[in-house]
Amino acid sequence: MRAALLLLAALLASPAFAASVYVTSISRTEVSVIVDGAKTYRLRPGQATPEDVTLVEIQGQRALFDVSGKRWTLGLGQSTVSETQIRA
Repeated sequence: MRAALLLLAALLASPAFAASVYVTSISRTEVSVIVDGAKTYRLRPGQATPEDVTLVEIQGQRALFDVSGKRWTLGLGQSTVSETQIRA
């Protein structure tokens, strides 16, 4: 019973979805991002946000991120979320 409760607690504590990341600026030393559409961060390589977004490295005008274990290479104005608009 105790093992089942510990497993349940671990599952509830883990994030169900990875954070979304939108790149607003890239310089030689840092990248500015909006995480989950709400919080703004200025990250240097190696720094992480509380939402588990880590800036791995800056590659010219692109930035390599680790977002909850998945690697993303994003440029200015790009996001980890694709947007689809449906028009009637």
